[in-house]
Amino acid sequence: MNNILEFLPLGSIVELIGVKDVKFMVVSRAVLLGDEKKYFDYAACVYPIGVVEDKLTYFMKSDILRTVKLGFHDEDDELMISNIMDGLKELNL
Repeated sequence: MNNILEFLPLGSIVELIGVKDVKFMVVSRAVLLGDEKKYFDYAACVYPIGVVEDKLTYFMKSDILRTVKLGFHDEDDELMISNIMDGLKELNL
């Protein structure tokens, strides 16, 4: 079971396409928003500021310009990624 490439670990720092001079820290993966269940690969806060007034930035893997630093990854994260992938299959996402 090696799904590390499927999702970045929580805490990963990324730069997004079209967003200059701002880094984001991944705080959630496989996000479904609202009643219409709009899907995003990631939710992130601005780094190094953190979460302010519950404001997050939602984006897809394809929006990532560069991974600055990978977050912590271990067996628990591997299991969580596997569970996410199973859930996405069930939802046909």
